[in-house]
Amino acid sequence: MDNGAHFYRCDLQVHTPRDINWNGSECVADEARRAYAAQLVKTCRERGLHAIAVTDHHDMAFVPHVRGAAADETDGQGKPLPKE
Repeated sequence: MDNGAHFYRCDLQVHTPRDINWNGSECVADEARRAYAAQLVKTCRERGLHAIAVTDHHDMAFVPHVRGAAADETDGQGKPLPKE
């Protein structure tokens, strides 16, 4: 049984191209949104983040894309990563 403290590296304020103050490509089409989400998840993994919070100020249109990209994430050999 593990009763120890656990620490996670998180970014609790992440904005996507749907945020009203976003500077850059808008990613309007679903394909562009999926590509953005996949790159976001990859970058988070590379930076050692364990969790993020999408905090766009007027809608959450990218949340399903980010969740999907995280669920579809694979290791270096193309095998799905464990859910945990």
